[in-house]
This record gives sequence, C-alpha cells and structure tokens, in this order.
Amino acid sequence: MCEENKIVTFIVPAYNSEGFLTKCLSSFVSSGGADKRIEVIIVNDGSKDKTKDIAEGFVRRYPNIFKLINKKNGGHGSAINIAVPVASGKYVKVVDSDDWIVTDNLESYVSQLSTSSADVVITHFHTINVRSGRGTAIKSSGIRYGRNYSLEELMDAGKGALSCCMFHGITYKTDFYRACGITLSEGISYEDQEYCTLPFMKAKTIMFFDLFLYEYLIGNVSQSMSDSNQVARAPQLEQVYWKISDAYLKHENMRGASKRYFLYKMAETLQNYCVTMLIRNKDRKHGRAEAQRVKMKSVQIVPEILKLVEPRYRILLSMHFLHISPRHLEWLKNSPLYIWLRKTIRRKDLC
Repeated sequence: MCEENKIVTFIVPAYNSEGFLTKCLSSFVSSGGADKRIEVIIVNDGSKDKTKDIAEGFVRRYPNIFKLINKKNGGHGSAINIAVPVASGKYVKVVDSDDWIVTDNLESYVSQLSTSSADVVITHFHTINVRSGRGTAIKSSGIRYGRNYSLEELMDAGKGALSCCMFHGITYKTDFYRACGITLSEGISYEDQEYCTLPFMKAKTIMFFDLFLYEYLIGNVSQSMSDSNQVARAPQLEQVYWKISDAYLKHENMRGASKRYFLYKMAETLQNYCVTMLIRNKDRKHGRAEAQRVKMKSVQIVPEILKLVEPRYRILLSMHFLHISPRHLEWLKNSPLYIWLRKTIRRKDLC
C-alpha cells in the first residue's frame, strides 16, 4: 500500500522510554500482523537509554509501518511539531510512549476513519493506575455516534459530550491540523493543553466513535503528572496558559461556539494550575499566593472568564484551608457531592 493511502499516522514522542516503549509499539500490531493502513512515527527526542534501539527493532521488523525520527531533546511539543509535516495518514493521533492503544479496537477505528470526513474524531479512553492496574473508563455521552457535529452542537450537547475532548481522546484530520498553522510550545510540559484547544476551536465538524482506543497510564512518579513534578513544572503550565490566553485575545472577534469552547478550555487549564498550587504544593503560603496571582491576572486580561473560574476557585480554596491532600482529593472525586458540584459548575460553563 502506498504511503498516500495510509488512513492514520500515530505519532509516538519518546524520551528515555525503554521501560514502556515495547508495550506501546506492540499495541499497534495484532496477532495477525500490522495493519498496512496505519503509520507509526516514533520520535526519539534525544533519549540516553535504549529507546532508539527498541524503536529500530520495530522499524526493521515492520518497515512499511514504523518510522523513526532521531532528534535533539526539545520536549513533547517539538516531537509533534516535527512529525506532523511528514505524516502520511489522512488522520493523525499522538500516543505517549508510556501509554498504549487497545489493539482489538484498532481495525474498527481505522475502518471508521477511512469513511470519515470530520476535522476532529473523538474516541473513549481508559486511565490505568500504574500501582493497582485498575482502569477507569472515560467515555463520551449525550451524543450520537458516527454523525458530524458542528462545534455549536457539541457545546449545546452538555458536559458528557466534552468528556473525551482532550489529548487522549482526540484524533485530528491531518490536512485540517496543518491548515491551522499551529506550532506547539517546545521544551516545556503541558503543551497538550494547546493541542486540545487551538486547533479544536477551528473545527467545522466533529465526529464521535463508540470505541475505546487509548490506555492512559497514571500514577508513575517519573511522569510530569506526578504530584512533585506538577508543582515543579507549574511555571510551565502557567506559560502555556498565557499562550492560550494570548491566542484568545488575538481572536477578539470570535463569537458563538468557538468562544464558548475556548473559554471552557481556558477555565479547565486554570483550574489545573490552581489544583497544583492549592492542593499539591506543600509550601501552602506560596501556593495560595500564586493561585491568587494567576487568577487575578487572568480575570484582568480576560474578564469573561471570571464566572467560569470563581466557583471552582472558591471550592479549591476551601479544600486548601481544610488541608485536603491530593490523595483525599482523588477520593473526593468519586463522591456524590463532588460529582454533583462538577456537574453544576460545568453546566454553567457551557451556558
């Protein structure tokens, strides 16, 4: 099959991933072999372990499927930036090297993509706890699968429709993503917030597939999402947040659903920052001051965001003064009261 006929290109950014990469790459190959309709571009981002050797092994075994790009270390965003221009697939999806896909659902996913014309395709995913191995399903709801939605229809469909509109659930049409002219931030973490916001808000059509594709590993202390790393990298999250805010201001004439989606994602990003500062930061006084500073500056720059962030901020500040720990927060997330609060807040966010 010619490269022009590839249905989807998976981009796998990899940095010092020898402990996870084999499982990730193996998930693209079924017992019957590799699907010739897919392309997997592994971007070795200056790894110093055996990442390159593992990747080369897959390239040798499946030369029509796997490709390897070796580059100097530049961060997750740089790997996506360098791979998108050379992607052969009709669609493009990023899979982190410590995650993997549901092999049994790959054929259905590719077949549905082959007949889709949507700018964005959304699939379900699981979060997998590295310690317990327990999975939690993150699934879209309140929508019809296999039909094209406009962004306005999506925003009117309720919070369940947005559950998977994030890094792990998003597949972009390659031509659409390229036309957006997006260059993700390099050398920092959290550029996935840009990836989920800046192209998505320009989408004319969004389609949902009723299948689980992505398995997202959580709880690994070496990940950027561990508590200690989130606190250490909070300035990077703030940097990404201001970049998204700047993009919002550059689209000051934006109206309707695009504006609503943009503000919704900005509020989500700001909430993540406040959780890090108010709940995860052991230097409580500093964390409280930083959360207040960023919130106040944000409201000054984008006044419309106040009604979205204030209810969330007050809840987090109350948790902060009650000395709620990250572990307690995870427990609370499954409580009926917390679920009700999130539903109430998100319902207001989408208005």
